[in-house]
Amino acid sequence: MVLIFFGVAIVILLVTILLTVKERLNGQRIIKVLLVGCSLMVGVLIFPAYCMGYGEAGRGDALSSGIFSFLYVLRTLAGRQPLGITVDYIQDYMYVKWLLYVLFIAGPVITAGFIISFFGSFVENIRFRMMRKAEIHVFSQLNEASLLLAESINDNKCGYVFCNYSGKISDLDEKIRKRIKQIKGVILKGTETELKFHLDVLKIHVYEIAESRTANEKNALAFMERYKKDLQKKSVEVAVFASGSTTEVMFNSVEKKNCRIRIIDEVKYTCYSLLFDFPLYHNINRNKVSVLVVGAGTTGKEMIKAVSWCGQMLDADLKISVVDLDAERAKMQLLKECPEIFLENKIGFYQADVTRNEFKEVLDQYCRDATYIVIALKEDDLNIDTATYLKMYYEAVDFSKKDMPMIHLRVRDTVKNERIMRVYQQDDFHINAFGSIEKVFSHKNLIHSNLEKMALASHFAYYQVLDKLKHQDDPRIKADIQYARDSYNSEEYNQRSSFASALHIIYKMHDCGVAISSGTLLKREHIKQLREKLQDSDLRDRLAQLEHRRWNAFMRSEGYSKASIDAVEQYFKYTKKPSNKEAKLHPAIVSWEELDFVSCEVSRIENKSEDYKAVDYFFIDHMCEILEAAMEE
Repeated sequence: MVLIFFGVAIVILLVTILLTVKERLNGQRIIKVLLVGCSLMVGVLIFPAYCMGYGEAGRGDALSSGIFSFLYVLRTLAGRQPLGITVDYIQDYMYVKWLLYVLFIAGPVITAGFIISFFGSFVENIRFRMMRKAEIHVFSQLNEASLLLAESINDNKCGYVFCNYSGKISDLDEKIRKRIKQIKGVILKGTETELKFHLDVLKIHVYEIAESRTANEKNALAFMERYKKDLQKKSVEVAVFASGSTTEVMFNSVEKKNCRIRIIDEVKYTCYSLLFDFPLYHNINRNKVSVLVVGAGTTGKEMIKAVSWCGQMLDADLKISVVDLDAERAKMQLLKECPEIFLENKIGFYQADVTRNEFKEVLDQYCRDATYIVIALKEDDLNIDTATYLKMYYEAVDFSKKDMPMIHLRVRDTVKNERIMRVYQQDDFHINAFGSIEKVFSHKNLIHSNLEKMALASHFAYYQVLDKLKHQDDPRIKADIQYARDSYNSEEYNQRSSFASALHIIYKMHDCGVAISSGTLLKREHIKQLREKLQDSDLRDRLAQLEHRRWNAFMRSEGYSKASIDAVEQYFKYTKKPSNKEAKLHPAIVSWEELDFVSCEVSRIENKSEDYKAVDYFFIDHMCEILEAAMEE
């Protein structure tokens, strides 16, 4: 009888091992499987003892033996079962004895782990209370984006807190638990506004990174209310993952004081990074930059806007072709957001299904001269198929491969993205996969990129404090620099404008004959070459005109239009400013030739000197200093 039940116990042991391995591979918690398996094995092994009359109870029937076996299991899991009672009846069955001894040791350990898993939230709260980090990164939600962002920071000196976790921590995917453990992160059920930070915490970074953009806005505003009351003495930065003019207006009106609020539109940042790392001028064909955008959704629309100003270059015409399944709708939506974007840009919208022959007909008629292609359709697989087709199409157009366009396709899936990059790494035909979730939600790309450093330096140059950065010990200079920094942080428009002017510097360097593959490969030797080129007064004049043309295109991509002098006079009486941000009107959105007249009229209205051309010249003259300041950051 004992041998039969021992065999059953061995079967249970094997099943437990198999289920444990399966759960582990699937990233699930294994503690419940081990607890059930251990309990069943102890019960099965001890049941014959009570049936045969061993122990204090004497011989019993199956029901009473089962009850005593159950109680025995509970005492074993609690670590309270005396070994002597068991040894009395298994002296002749050494294999049973040794298996029971193993279970006597494993049972209490598994039970302790199971109990701890029920109090996971309590343990996590204790860990947060004991966190003594000077700098803490707080994420409003535990999801793949927030976890990737935390992993990309990768600084052991910082603490990482994930809030608003609604499930049981014991049920959390084992792979995710392992990733959080590697960064020593803490998972909390409470909201970020409920956190009570230790006195040792000096700097707090909050990331409102839930999937709901509305929730991000709401939570950020709630945290700001908390900040006003309790966190004034700490340095606080809030990154809100949202987009849209409504979001911008909402946070521009919030009193920030020493807190920085930054709206993160990852789609816009992805487009900027692409144009920075892979500039449009890589394959200029006969003084023409011809950009083909396939798919006019969120990413495609942002790419059209960015290319409209980024593609402004000396002696090179810009052409943008857009292919979409509903081209007319996409065109009307762009016109609504940017009424004047078509004035100085050749933008053509063409309706076609990329899976049908009509796509080839559009390419034959309008896009054979493409030098730069961006594919941003809804699905990764469709983007990959379209890129493969375009590679074949343009190889048939030009067998020499001298004027092959560079193809950039958005692939969100990280594994597919990396595979594509490996496949085409050694190919003469340039194909680049961008937009994977791992690349997008990177702290270096979103929060602390090289382009961000250049943008801040560009803003400092505009406020004429760039040359004062090395003398911050002087209280007056420090105050001027802080004023410029506050201006940069206070309005999202200031940041976007600075990003645009900084990004376009590498395009101006190319126009000057300074060979640079991308912004990420910038070296001091390039800055030295640029400084020498700028000694040419004619080139300096042309670059100043280009900068104004670039600024015009940027303002139009932001939805701005030209403000008439009469309109300027009207709202200057109330705002004391020549431009109207609410109406998106600016008097300087005119040609270079008209700029002197506008400057004179605005000077008359403001009763002070206003020289818009001087602003463009000032920027050109300080490009080298902007690059140097960014490299020193």
